[in-house]
Amino acid sequence: MKKYLLLGGYAIFTLLTTLDAADESYSAPTEHDGVKSRYTVKFVKDPDLGIILTDGFGRTLYTSTADQNGISACDDQCSSTWRPLEASADRISAPSALQGYLGVIKREDGKLQVTYNQKPLYYYEKDTKPGEANGQQKDHQWFVVNPSVN
Repeated sequence: MKKYLLLGGYAIFTLLTTLDAADESYSAPTEHDGVKSRYTVKFVKDPDLGIILTDGFGRTLYTSTADQNGISACDDQCSSTWRPLEASADRISAPSALQGYLGVIKREDGKLQVTYNQKPLYYYEKDTKPGEANGQQKDHQWFVVNPSVN
């Protein structure tokens, strides 16, 4: 099994609370197609799946049951279908109403991946626009994240 480092050992970054909870609304960069987002991740209400975790632009995020102890089991071919939510900045953020912990792991390829409650976060390649959740229950291994919120 391939090993990944947790930055700072088991250092987990608590959610930034400097942003208003009312401001909830792709990759961790906070800009996509020239549009900026305040958050790395946020939550939205899906009519079928309930409250789910998305990136700052509303694209659905997933976790895998194959990942254990904050270590990603998805590499090579897997990561072309299930792209990691990469962290490209020192700061990751979410609305203060989102309970839980955002963190970062270092993947074997050296890239940083965002985690939620120590679970690596991914995109599904067949989700082509915000609000899609085509990867839900894929292969009985991939699931949207249903976070706790205040």
